[in-house]
Amino acid sequence: MAPSLNGKVISINAPNNFVIVDIGEKSGVRLGDNLSVYRDSKYIARLEVIQVRDDISAADLKDQWSKIKV
Repeated sequence: MAPSLNGKVISINAPNNFVIVDIGEKSGVRLGDNLSVYRDSKYIARLEVIQVRDDISAADLKDQWSKIKV
């Protein structure tokens, strides 16, 4: 994975513990990649990519220190 991808969480599925992000294969995201979630430069969560499309990815929420928001 490219070291400094910038994307946004566009959807959260809390009951199934996964999120959709607006970066995908075209941005260099690959299945199994770990993504870090930041809010105002504060690290709040770790995601693991479970599905990749051209422009979006689905990722399992692995660790969370603060609630993720869209």
